[in-house]
Amino acid sequence: MIVTKSSLLAVGIVKRDKDLPKLDNVVFEPDGTVVACARNVVIAVSPPDYSKASEAPVVQTLLDRRIIVPAEYVRAVVKEVKTDKTFGGLTEYVDVYSCAAAGNNEALFTWIRDGESQSLRADLYDGEYIPYRDIFKRSLTNPRMTPVRVKMYRARLKTLCDTLDKIAPNDTEAPVYIEFAMNGDMIMRAVNRRTGQRVVAVMTHYSERGGDWLLSNDWERGLCDGAEGSGHDSVAYRVHRRRRVPVHSRSVVDSEGKATAARVRKAFRKTGVDGSRATGTPKPIARRERRR
Repeated sequence: MIVTKSSLLAVGIVKRDKDLPKLDNVVFEPDGTVVACARNVVIAVSPPDYSKASEAPVVQTLLDRRIIVPAEYVRAVVKEVKTDKTFGGLTEYVDVYSCAAAGNNEALFTWIRDGESQSLRADLYDGEYIPYRDIFKRSLTNPRMTPVRVKMYRARLKTLCDTLDKIAPNDTEAPVYIEFAMNGDMIMRAVNRRTGQRVVAVMTHYSERGGDWLLSNDWERGLCDGAEGSGHDSVAYRVHRRRRVPVHSRSVVDSEGKATAARVRKAFRKTGVDGSRATGTPKPIARRERRR
């Protein structure tokens, strides 16, 4: 079965999970679909265009059943398959073959590098994988929500976006299509313009402790009021000896709200460290006498 390097890049969202070790794997379906999952993300890459894959120099075999390969092997193949900008991506095709017929619980990855055939044998994961089709069905068939207001895991969202960008590079200004289901799941879709492959990802909404919505505060609401600088133009602050000393704006801030260095120094000399008016001029710091 033929896949591309873009297909294998789905492994980018896989993170080792000690509570769910089954997630540390990548699924290869017989039709060429590649699926990877994380704790709250699932991504699937469609099969390549076989009219183009037929021109690939790698020998193509058939995959008669689903196989599940540990992520470490897939990452190793990704590192070995070079990005092809000379032959239009033909050397990025990888054949995936199951050795189960020969009695071995292994998969064989084969690709072409520098004109030579290379291969890697990978042990298969023989456990059950998560029912990822149920996740897609739940999200893709769920009515879309408007208006949009969803809380997501920031770090995992970044990882998903980085992985999507590798699978479907944005070198041709290709967009990403984002939708939100009524249950809060986010659906992201993109197309690799070079290989014609599609990628669909679903990211579930934030549901752990601290799930209350972040309400806007006075500062956020002030950003929309048009009162630029409101609440911050009456007092200017100068740092002296790591202490924040309030300096009255009448002596420091000009008509445009800018504090000049000379006015700040002058006001500081008239201000005590506790913010009250000083009764006298602070004594200068005594310098050490030179040793004779």
